[in-house]
Amino acid sequence: MRRRVVFVLLALALAACTVGPTTSTPVPPTADPTGGVAILFQRSGGLLPSDLQWAVYPDGRVVTGKGEEKSIPAGQLQALLAELKSLGFFELRDSYGLSAVCNDCYTYRITVNDGEQVKTVIAVEGAADTPDTVLEIIDALNTFLSGTP
Repeated sequence: MRRRVVFVLLALALAACTVGPTTSTPVPPTADPTGGVAILFQRSGGLLPSDLQWAVYPDGRVVTGKGEEKSIPAGQLQALLAELKSLGFFELRDSYGLSAVCNDCYTYRITVNDGEQVKTVIAVEGAADTPDTVLEIIDALNTFLSGTP
């Protein structure tokens, strides 16, 4: 009887140690051009799973998923939107690497609304079909957001 109890407790302890997929409930963007999000940048996963989110509004507000807020000059946002457009963001496929198995990779969801068009791209960093252009866009967004909360 004692062995059974030890076995059951051991089995329960091992089951609690398994790592399952991370889930997050991102704040959905409001894509209307009169006051919605201009850029929604989300990152999830990684070696130590973490979910990060930044929403950049046309008026220059930058809001994190934790509700922290900062303002940037609107000219900086316009320059970033122009850079993303010149990198070909609106010509990218909707997704890259979603069938890739990579437990340590980040998954990015990027929504851009430049006032004329709205597009969302989901990409797994490190996936074989994720083009360098997507990585350049991620770098541009990380550089832009590096000074935000």
